[in-house]
Amino acid sequence: MKRKVVIHLGLHKTGSSLLQKKIFPKIKHYEYLSRPYTQLNHNWNKLQFANDSIYDPNAMKKEVEQFKGCNLLISDEALGGVQLFLNNSTLSMTLGRLKHLFDTDQVEVIVFLRGQLSLMRSYHNQWVKSSPYGINELNDLILVPKESYSYEDQHRNRKKDKNMLYFNMTDFNFNPSSFCYTGLVAECKKHFDKTHTFFYEDIYFDPDYLAKQLTQIFGEKVDSADFNSKVNAALNRVALKKRIVSNRINLLTSNKWLGYLFKFIYLTCYRGDPSGIEEGKLNQLTKIFTEDNRKLVDEFGLDRLLHHPEQYFIS
Repeated sequence: MKRKVVIHLGLHKTGSSLLQKKIFPKIKHYEYLSRPYTQLNHNWNKLQFANDSIYDPNAMKKEVEQFKGCNLLISDEALGGVQLFLNNSTLSMTLGRLKHLFDTDQVEVIVFLRGQLSLMRSYHNQWVKSSPYGINELNDLILVPKESYSYEDQHRNRKKDKNMLYFNMTDFNFNPSSFCYTGLVAECKKHFDKTHTFFYEDIYFDPDYLAKQLTQIFGEKVDSADFNSKVNAALNRVALKKRIVSNRINLLTSNKWLGYLFKFIYLTCYRGDPSGIEEGKLNQLTKIFTEDNRKLVDEFGLDRLLHHPEQYFIS
Protein backbone atom coordinates (compact mmCIF):
# COMPACT_ATOMS: atom_id res chain seq x y z
CA MET A 1 0.00 0.00 0.00
CA LYS A 2 1.34 3.43 -1.00
CA ARG A 3 2.56 5.67 1.81
CA LYS A 4 0.60 8.86 2.45
CA VAL A 5 1.88 12.15 3.87
CA VAL A 6 -0.70 14.73 4.98
CA ILE A 7 0.68 18.20 5.76
CA HIS A 8 -1.49 20.67 7.65
CA LEU A 9 0.14 24.10 7.37
CA GLY A 10 -2.28 26.36 9.20
CA LEU A 11 -2.88 29.18 8.83
CA HIS A 12 -2.26 30.66 12.25
CA LYS A 13 -5.50 31.32 14.19
CA THR A 14 -7.68 29.12 11.98
CA GLY A 15 -8.41 26.37 14.49
CA SER A 16 -4.94 24.80 14.47
CA SER A 17 -4.83 24.24 18.25
CA LEU A 18 -8.21 22.50 18.13
CA LEU A 19 -7.09 20.24 15.30
CA GLN A 20 -3.77 19.47 16.99
CA LYS A 21 -5.26 18.67 20.40
CA LYS A 22 -8.67 17.17 19.65
CA ILE A 23 -8.73 15.85 16.08
CA PHE A 24 -5.31 14.81 14.77
CA PRO A 25 -4.16 12.72 17.79
CA LYS A 26 -7.12 10.41 17.16
CA ILE A 27 -6.00 9.57 13.61
CA LYS A 28 -4.74 6.04 14.24
CA HIS A 29 -2.89 4.97 11.12
CA TYR A 30 -0.55 7.94 10.86
CA GLU A 31 2.61 8.93 12.70
CA TYR A 32 1.68 12.34 14.05
CA LEU A 33 4.35 15.10 13.97
CA SER A 34 3.47 18.47 15.48
CA ARG A 35 4.48 21.05 18.07
CA PRO A 36 6.64 21.23 20.11
CA TYR A 37 8.72 18.80 18.01
CA THR A 38 8.24 20.71 14.73
CA GLN A 39 9.41 23.97 16.34
CA LEU A 40 12.04 22.97 18.90
CA ASN A 41 13.76 20.38 16.72
CA HIS A 42 16.56 22.27 14.96
CA ASN A 43 16.07 20.64 11.58
CA TRP A 44 12.35 21.41 11.47
CA ASN A 45 12.94 24.92 12.77
CA LYS A 46 15.57 25.66 10.13
CA LEU A 47 13.34 24.23 7.40
CA GLN A 48 10.81 26.96 8.22
CA PHE A 49 12.99 29.95 9.07
CA ALA A 50 16.64 29.56 7.97
CA ASN A 51 18.08 30.71 4.67
CA ASP A 52 19.94 28.28 2.41
CA SER A 53 23.33 29.09 3.94
CA ILE A 54 22.10 27.67 7.28
CA TYR A 55 19.48 25.10 6.29
CA ASP A 56 20.87 21.57 5.80
CA PRO A 57 18.61 19.53 3.47
CA ASN A 58 20.59 16.33 4.11
CA ALA A 59 20.12 16.63 7.87
CA MET A 60 16.41 17.26 7.33
CA LYS A 61 16.17 14.26 5.03
CA LYS A 62 17.78 12.13 7.73
CA GLU A 63 15.34 13.57 10.29
CA VAL A 64 12.31 12.29 8.39
CA GLU A 65 13.91 8.98 7.41
CA GLN A 66 13.20 7.71 10.93
CA PHE A 67 9.55 7.60 9.81
CA LYS A 68 10.29 5.79 6.56
CA GLY A 69 7.42 3.58 5.50
CA CYS A 70 4.95 5.23 7.88
CA ASN A 71 1.97 7.33 6.90
CA LEU A 72 2.70 10.81 8.24
CA LEU A 73 0.45 13.56 9.53
CA ILE A 74 2.47 16.77 9.92
CA SER A 75 0.79 19.77 11.52
CA ASP A 76 2.36 23.14 12.23
CA GLU A 77 0.70 26.45 11.44
CA ALA A 78 4.06 28.15 10.86
CA LEU A 79 4.55 25.98 7.77
CA GLY A 80 2.02 28.27 6.09
CA GLY A 81 3.97 31.39 6.99
CA VAL A 82 3.81 33.93 9.80
CA GLN A 83 1.74 37.04 9.14
CA LEU A 84 2.87 39.23 12.02
CA PHE A 85 6.26 40.85 11.32
CA LEU A 86 7.35 38.20 8.77
CA ASN A 87 4.35 38.83 6.46
CA ASN A 88 4.34 35.25 5.12
CA SER A 89 7.83 35.75 3.67
CA THR A 90 8.81 32.13 4.44
CA LEU A 91 5.90 30.38 2.68
CA SER A 92 7.43 29.65 -0.74
CA MET A 93 10.75 28.59 0.79
CA THR A 94 9.07 26.18 3.21
CA LEU A 95 6.84 24.64 0.55
CA GLY A 96 9.84 24.11 -1.74
CA ARG A 97 11.78 22.34 1.00
CA LEU A 98 8.83 20.13 1.89
CA LYS A 99 8.50 19.22 -1.78
CA HIS A 100 12.09 17.95 -1.84
CA LEU A 101 11.53 15.86 1.29
CA PHE A 102 8.69 13.71 -0.03
CA ASP A 103 7.42 12.25 -3.28
CA THR A 104 4.76 14.73 -4.34
CA ASP A 105 2.34 11.98 -5.37
CA GLN A 106 2.31 10.87 -1.72
CA VAL A 107 1.51 14.30 -0.29
CA GLU A 108 -1.82 15.94 0.42
CA VAL A 109 -1.85 19.45 1.88
CA ILE A 110 -4.52 20.85 4.20
CA VAL A 111 -4.84 24.61 4.60
CA PHE A 112 -7.48 26.45 6.61
CA LEU A 113 -8.50 30.03 5.80
CA ARG A 114 -10.53 32.46 7.89
CA GLY A 115 -12.43 35.68 7.24
CA GLN A 116 -9.69 38.28 7.11
CA LEU A 117 -10.90 40.79 9.70
CA SER A 118 -11.74 38.00 12.12
CA LEU A 119 -8.27 36.53 11.55
CA MET A 120 -6.56 39.89 12.13
CA ARG A 121 -8.44 40.40 15.38
CA SER A 122 -7.62 36.90 16.57
CA TYR A 123 -3.96 37.30 15.62
CA HIS A 124 -3.80 40.59 17.52
CA ASN A 125 -5.58 39.08 20.53
CA GLN A 126 -3.10 36.19 20.69
CA TRP A 127 -0.12 38.54 20.37
CA VAL A 128 -1.32 40.75 23.22
CA LYS A 129 -2.13 37.71 25.34
CA SER A 130 1.15 35.87 24.86
CA SER A 131 3.85 38.49 24.15
CA PRO A 132 5.25 41.12 26.53
CA TYR A 133 5.55 43.34 23.45
CA GLY A 134 1.81 43.15 22.76
CA ILE A 135 1.27 46.86 23.45
CA ASN A 136 -0.46 48.08 20.29
CA GLU A 137 -4.10 48.36 19.40
CA LEU A 138 -5.10 46.43 16.29
CA ASN A 139 -5.40 49.53 14.13
CA ASP A 140 -1.74 50.37 14.76
CA LEU A 141 -0.62 46.91 13.67
CA ILE A 142 -2.18 47.10 10.22
CA LEU A 143 0.20 48.65 7.69
CA VAL A 144 -1.56 49.79 4.51
CA PRO A 145 1.37 51.06 2.40
CA LYS A 146 1.32 54.54 1.00
CA GLU A 147 2.40 55.37 -2.55
CA SER A 148 5.75 53.81 -3.40
CA TYR A 149 8.94 55.89 -3.25
CA SER A 150 10.34 56.38 -6.75
CA TYR A 151 13.80 57.03 -8.18
CA GLU A 152 12.67 60.57 -9.02
CA ASP A 153 11.57 61.07 -5.39
CA GLN A 154 15.11 60.41 -4.28
CA HIS A 155 16.46 63.20 -6.46
CA ARG A 156 13.69 65.55 -5.34
CA ASN A 157 14.58 64.77 -1.72
CA ARG A 158 11.00 63.78 -1.03
CA LYS A 159 10.37 63.36 2.68
CA LYS A 160 10.70 59.76 3.79
CA ASP A 161 7.89 57.99 5.61
CA LYS A 162 8.09 54.48 7.06
CA ASN A 163 4.52 53.90 5.84
CA MET A 164 5.87 53.98 2.27
CA LEU A 165 7.48 50.63 3.02
CA TYR A 166 5.54 47.74 1.53
CA PHE A 167 6.85 45.51 4.30
CA ASN A 168 8.17 47.17 7.44
CA MET A 169 10.54 44.63 9.00
CA THR A 170 11.63 47.01 11.78
CA ASP A 171 8.37 46.91 13.73
CA PHE A 172 5.51 44.60 14.69
CA ASN A 173 2.89 44.91 11.96
CA PHE A 174 1.17 43.08 9.17
CA ASN A 175 0.48 44.07 5.60
CA PRO A 176 -3.04 43.30 4.28
CA SER A 177 -1.51 41.39 1.36
CA SER A 178 -0.48 38.71 3.87
CA PHE A 179 -4.19 38.02 4.33
CA CYS A 180 -4.99 37.80 0.61
CA TYR A 181 -5.47 34.10 0.02
CA THR A 182 -5.41 33.74 -3.78
CA GLY A 183 -1.61 33.83 -3.96
CA LEU A 184 -1.27 31.51 -0.98
CA VAL A 185 -3.59 28.87 -2.46
CA ALA A 186 -1.86 29.18 -5.85
CA GLU A 187 1.55 28.69 -4.22
CA CYS A 188 0.36 25.58 -2.38
CA LYS A 189 -1.10 24.12 -5.57
CA LYS A 190 2.08 24.92 -7.51
CA HIS A 191 4.06 22.71 -5.15
CA PHE A 192 1.41 20.10 -4.32
CA ASP A 193 -1.44 19.23 -6.67
CA LYS A 194 -3.52 17.70 -3.89
CA THR A 195 -4.18 20.82 -1.84
CA HIS A 196 -7.39 20.87 0.18
CA THR A 197 -8.66 24.29 1.25
CA PHE A 198 -11.07 24.56 4.17
CA PHE A 199 -12.66 27.43 6.04
CA TYR A 200 -12.37 28.05 9.76
CA GLU A 201 -16.02 29.10 9.96
CA ASP A 202 -17.13 25.54 9.12
CA ILE A 203 -15.63 24.32 12.40
CA TYR A 204 -18.50 26.09 14.15
CA PHE A 205 -21.22 26.35 11.52
CA ASP A 206 -20.92 23.01 9.70
CA PRO A 207 -18.66 20.54 11.56
CA ASP A 208 -20.41 17.59 9.88
CA TYR A 209 -19.23 18.78 6.46
CA LEU A 210 -15.69 19.27 7.74
CA ALA A 211 -15.57 15.88 9.46
CA LYS A 212 -16.75 14.20 6.24
CA GLN A 213 -14.02 15.89 4.17
CA LEU A 214 -11.26 14.99 6.63
CA THR A 215 -12.55 11.42 6.82
CA GLN A 216 -12.08 11.11 3.06
CA ILE A 217 -8.54 12.48 3.26
CA PHE A 218 -7.36 10.23 6.12
CA GLY A 219 -9.36 7.15 5.20
CA GLU A 220 -10.68 6.82 8.75
CA LYS A 221 -13.56 8.39 10.59
CA VAL A 222 -13.28 11.89 12.02
CA ASP A 223 -16.04 12.63 14.54
CA SER A 224 -17.75 15.99 14.10
CA ALA A 225 -18.49 16.07 17.85
CA ASP A 226 -14.78 16.63 18.48
CA PHE A 227 -15.08 20.09 16.91
CA ASN A 228 -17.26 21.24 19.80
CA SER A 229 -14.27 21.77 22.08
CA LYS A 230 -13.02 25.27 22.87
CA VAL A 231 -9.23 25.61 22.73
CA ASN A 232 -7.05 28.69 23.27
CA ALA A 233 -9.92 31.06 24.12
CA ALA A 234 -9.49 34.74 23.21
CA LEU A 235 -9.47 37.59 25.70
CA ASN A 236 -12.70 39.56 25.84
CA ARG A 237 -12.63 43.29 25.10
CA VAL A 238 -12.14 44.34 28.72
CA ALA A 239 -9.43 41.76 29.38
CA LEU A 240 -7.70 42.69 26.12
CA LYS A 241 -7.66 46.35 27.12
CA LYS A 242 -6.22 45.50 30.54
CA ARG A 243 -3.52 43.27 29.05
CA ILE A 244 -2.39 45.96 26.61
CA VAL A 245 -2.08 48.44 29.48
CA SER A 246 -0.30 45.85 31.64
CA ASN A 247 2.19 45.07 28.86
CA ARG A 248 2.90 48.75 28.32
CA ILE A 249 3.52 49.43 32.01
CA ASN A 250 5.67 46.32 32.42
CA LEU A 251 7.98 47.62 29.71
CA LEU A 252 8.25 50.95 31.51
CA THR A 253 8.96 49.80 35.07
CA SER A 254 9.72 46.65 37.04
CA ASN A 255 8.62 48.27 40.33
CA LYS A 256 5.45 46.43 41.41
CA TRP A 257 3.83 49.29 43.35
CA LEU A 258 4.69 51.92 40.79
CA GLY A 259 3.29 49.58 38.17
CA TYR A 260 -0.02 49.29 40.04
CA LEU A 261 -0.28 53.08 40.21
CA PHE A 262 0.49 53.55 36.51
CA LYS A 263 -1.98 50.83 35.52
CA PHE A 264 -4.76 52.41 37.57
CA ILE A 265 -4.15 55.84 36.02
CA TYR A 266 -3.75 54.41 32.51
CA LEU A 267 -6.94 52.32 32.67
CA THR A 268 -8.88 55.28 34.05
CA CYS A 269 -7.81 57.46 31.12
CA TYR A 270 -7.75 54.81 28.36
CA ARG A 271 -10.58 55.43 25.89
CA GLY A 272 -9.31 53.47 22.90
CA ASP A 273 -10.83 50.41 21.24
CA PRO A 274 -8.14 47.72 21.35
CA SER A 275 -9.58 45.75 18.43
CA GLY A 276 -11.08 48.61 16.42
CA ILE A 277 -10.04 49.73 12.93
CA GLU A 278 -10.43 53.33 11.78
CA GLU A 279 -13.09 53.83 9.11
CA GLY A 280 -10.79 54.88 6.27
CA LYS A 281 -8.49 51.94 6.79
CA LEU A 282 -11.44 49.57 7.18
CA ASN A 283 -12.83 50.68 3.81
CA GLN A 284 -9.45 50.04 2.18
CA LEU A 285 -9.26 46.57 3.71
CA THR A 286 -12.80 45.70 2.67
CA LYS A 287 -12.03 46.60 -0.95
CA ILE A 288 -8.76 44.63 -0.97
CA PHE A 289 -10.27 41.49 0.56
CA THR A 290 -13.49 41.57 -1.49
CA GLU A 291 -11.52 41.56 -4.74
CA ASP A 292 -9.21 38.78 -3.58
CA ASN A 293 -11.98 36.59 -2.20
CA ARG A 294 -13.85 36.79 -5.49
CA LYS A 295 -10.74 35.39 -7.16
CA LEU A 296 -10.84 32.42 -4.78
CA VAL A 297 -14.26 31.58 -6.16
CA ASP A 298 -13.60 32.44 -9.82
CA GLU A 299 -10.09 30.99 -10.19
CA PHE A 300 -10.08 28.09 -7.72
CA GLY A 301 -13.75 27.23 -7.38
CA LEU A 302 -13.72 27.73 -3.62
CA ASP A 303 -17.40 28.58 -3.50
CA ARG A 304 -17.60 27.15 0.01
CA LEU A 305 -16.75 30.63 1.28
CA LEU A 306 -20.10 31.79 -0.14
CA HIS A 307 -21.63 30.05 2.88
CA HIS A 308 -20.01 32.77 5.00
CA PRO A 309 -20.62 36.01 3.05
CA GLU A 310 -20.24 38.39 5.98
CA GLN A 311 -16.80 37.06 6.91
CA TYR A 312 -15.51 37.20 3.32
CA PHE A 313 -17.27 40.38 2.04
CA ILE A 314 -18.83 38.46 -0.79
CA SER A 315 -22.30 37.37 -1.85
